Amino acid sequence: MQEIFFFDDGPTPLPKDKVHIASVEAHPYPDGTRVQVAITLSPFLEKPNLAISIADQNNDVLVTAEILEPISITTEITLHIKPTSPQHIHTLTVNLYYEEDEPQDSKTVDFHPIGEEPAC
Repeated sequence: MQEIFFFDDGPTPLPKDKVHIASVEAHPYPDGTRVQVAITLSPFLEKPNLAISIADQNNDVLVTAEILEPISITTEITLHIKPTSPQHIHTLTVNLYYEEDEPQDSKTVDFHPIGEEPAC
């Protein structure tokens, strides 16, 4: 009889003290008012929480979001922003934490809200 596997044989899930953010990407939409955020985590045994924020060049926070206990190691979310200076660099920050603990990992990415001009 053939065995049926319901779970991926990928990397071994890590205990919560070893879980980290593997990558963070910011993909601004051409309209300059939305940013698609892509987050990849290490495999986990216990679901972490994610705190996401986007700040402008003056370090003023434009938007925040919380993702509680994501079920997958990859998460994508579209955030709406109203940039005050779209020509300046903005900063995306993602913090990984459990319960009310301090963040155990943090990643930042700088980006232009309306993206770079295409090369000619």
